[in-house]
Amino acid sequence: MGDLVLTEKEIQPVVSELFKQGNKVTAIHNHLLGESPRIMYMHIEGHGNTVQLAKAIRSGLELTKIYQEQKDDSYSFQINDQKLDKIFRHKGTVSNGVYHVSIPRLEKIMENGMEIPPAMGVSTVINF
Repeated sequence: MGDLVLTEKEIQPVVSELFKQGNKVTAIHNHLLGESPRIMYMHIEGHGNTVQLAKAIRSGLELTKIYQEQKDDSYSFQINDQKLDKIFRHKGTVSNGVYHVSIPRLEKIMENGMEIPPAMGVSTVINF
């Protein structure tokens, strides 16, 4: 399971490639309003050999600008992340000038008889 963050124009080519590679698209939706370019979230699911799944997903991502953009590490972070960690009672991280904290559910989340761990998207995620 995973989430891909794509521009609206990238959705159709990536969906086609993922289907061709045997993966499922379980949802496509947006989180933001008024952003430019328009960003969509694609939830995907696949089963089988891990390496083959990774190659299939990579083939879809190669149709996007994700691998074409350069990372900018020049951001500075002005919020006291240690205080935020105490407030949320969870350790966050700072990446590219954004504080990220993930707070897992207390109960087990199950699908098809298997537990879905918090790292697979069943956590509340907050970014500053």
